[in-house]
Amino acid sequence: MTVRLNFQVVDCSSEDEGYKAANLLDIGPQSKGWLSSKYSIYPQQLILQLPSPAIVQQMQILGNAWAVATELEIHLGEVPKKTTRDKKNALFMKLGTLSNESSRDFDFKARQLMSVEVENGGKSLPVSFIKLVLHKNFQNKKNQYNQVGLTAINILGTFESNNNTEIDEFNLDEVLSPYDELSFLVYTDSDVVQLIQKLEKRKNEAVSMERFEYVKRLKDTIETLVESGGKLGTMQMQKQKLVEKQDYEGAKEKKNEIEEYRVEVYKNLDLEDILGDAGSETRNP
Repeated sequence: MTVRLNFQVVDCSSEDEGYKAANLLDIGPQSKGWLSSKYSIYPQQLILQLPSPAIVQQMQILGNAWAVATELEIHLGEVPKKTTRDKKNALFMKLGTLSNESSRDFDFKARQLMSVEVENGGKSLPVSFIKLVLHKNFQNKKNQYNQVGLTAINILGTFESNNNTEIDEFNLDEVLSPYDELSFLVYTDSDVVQLIQKLEKRKNEAVSMERFEYVKRLKDTIETLVESGGKLGTMQMQKQKLVEKQDYEGAKEKKNEIEEYRVEVYKNLDLEDILGDAGSETRNP
């Protein structure tokens, strides 16, 4: 089954204060992402390590609005057998190169979302490391220090232990939840995302038990949360902009507005009921 693969950033050429590479682990409307240091020497690179060898099926990468690399290389790596899983021992294979576009036409406010499907000739290829190589930046007035950056990274695939047969082809549409997509995660309130994923798991279990009334209620709840989570995400980004402008009074008001709306949504949906006793067979056939 295709799932989101967790990762750690184990190597980084450079990073700007306040925009550390570790920020890439925090996906949501308020994600700051990573920026290379000022006056970086190119190319810059990031090495990501998965918790255990996994078959990477898809990578989703959200760029920075103004610190855009002209090209981005993706490399997959693994260590030889009987060797410590350490980046120093990894052997990398270049998967390909993405050519980016400057966001000049969008006044450097739009972020490019790149999605790469990994097929490997139809064969499974467990890897432990992913290396991203970023080449020199597009020059513009907003990027005075010639930096490159990424806002978020999402890795989708299957762990090696869950694959006992060869994969003839990757068909993500059959197994991938839309709520694991980076385009959803980065614009939706993080707490709501966790709720949706919990309800989606509950819904799949209910389907297998043929509890269709409960399934319908869960489906309706998820749809409402998707809409509300997007609205909360927008409000979170508005709050962040107020903070950047040092309008702390406005940010405080926006924070209160967010929490009031969140309480209203949760109350109207009666989440405590649907996640609690409502899951019992007797109350929800």
